[in-house]
Amino acid sequence: MDDTILAQEESDERTGAGVILSKEDQARYAKLLRPNIPPPIDPYSNVAWEDYDQVEERLARVRIACYKIVKPEAAHELKEPEEYTEDELCQESYFRHLDDDESFEWFFHRDDSQKPELNDYQRIVLRNFLPDSCERQYCYHDDYRSRYHTYEIDSVYVKYYGEISKKIKWIADYLHLDRSTEALLHFAEVHPALNTGQLCQSPWRNMYTIAWRQALRIATHFPHMTVHLAAFAYNEYIIELNTYASLKDIDLLYFEIWRLVAKEDRRYLDAVKEVYEMDKFAIHKRVLHAELNALPVFVTIKQMIYSIVKEGGIDLKAKEDEARAVFSKLAFRKHKTMNMAQYAEKKMEIADRLGLDKKVLVFLLGVTFINVQTLALALPSRYFPNPLPYSFTGLLSHFTHAPLLIHLIGDRVPLSTPHSPPSSPTTHLRLIPQPPHDDPNTL
Repeated sequence: MDDTILAQEESDERTGAGVILSKEDQARYAKLLRPNIPPPIDPYSNVAWEDYDQVEERLARVRIACYKIVKPEAAHELKEPEEYTEDELCQESYFRHLDDDESFEWFFHRDDSQKPELNDYQRIVLRNFLPDSCERQYCYHDDYRSRYHTYEIDSVYVKYYGEISKKIKWIADYLHLDRSTEALLHFAEVHPALNTGQLCQSPWRNMYTIAWRQALRIATHFPHMTVHLAAFAYNEYIIELNTYASLKDIDLLYFEIWRLVAKEDRRYLDAVKEVYEMDKFAIHKRVLHAELNALPVFVTIKQMIYSIVKEGGIDLKAKEDEARAVFSKLAFRKHKTMNMAQYAEKKMEIADRLGLDKKVLVFLLGVTFINVQTLALALPSRYFPNPLPYSFTGLLSHFTHAPLLIHLIGDRVPLSTPHSPPSSPTTHLRLIPQPPHDDPNTL
């Protein structure tokens, strides 16, 4: 699919609350994106028994290469990855213990090493918890991992998320709108282009739909984007905007409670009550009320303040300006988890560092990096199956020339993009902590 699927006029690219796109427009955009739906990955398929060891050997060499990067001093006794024989790797249990090293920001999930349709990039899983920490790093970690995006799709997704973050940020001005199910017909007077058949049940739902259709139109300019992927990005962006709005001045709230206790010798609950009565923290009345009445919550304000104080290294004797800086730096981060775009960015960064993205590592009289398609053209056809299969994983069994030790790391090489029918839209309501919908219109 070309990078620009739609050749639109400049005026057609406008975004904002007054740019109304119809249901017909939405259907047209969805139709344009339909060919990008990838073939499903069979969750029950496993690599052939004769190929299992070769997959594990390849993953072991990646672990060694990473360990040499993140801990060069500790890894000096290890040989270079390509110098290990098959028996040596097996005796070392394929260096799986390195997955547990605290310096590794990722690991290979054991279940994924069995799936023949995945390449090594797709098998990488980022850690959701840092060493000695119970704080999640990613909002919907399991969902991100189970999508098995290729490097190419992750790259496009990151760019798309950045684009909608700029183009539809106008919706942040409408987060305060009524989200009740009561229909407000006066909304149609503000937007006469919407007839009563198009009118949703709340002002927020209308704005949500307007922005979603604009986001879907933007998706048609990105290769590999699908309706479901665009919808997931859109919903994560809305969640992020809501998170920012709900955490407004949270650092100041924590600091004010700390200051009253540390500098004015208040009892903790007295400090919380005093802050509760301040007008400037109206948005946080509910959590302050829960704190005062010892209502069951996942993390109390007291625990959060203690965590910030401990990590920031401040005590009761710390100067107020120093403490204020610590709360400004850490408070928001304690609440904000990373989204799929940030997950993909981190994963691509690791892949680039290890040379996993669209690369072939050939151990033949030294080490040479070469593209799979280049290799297929350079070597006689007898070394490759004919035709080259779509599910090409680079295992040694694909080659008939035994003296060549070819270690492939990277994307499969589809000679054509297979199409599959679109999956049925989700029709049930997912509640937090479930991931956002893949189709906003089914919420």
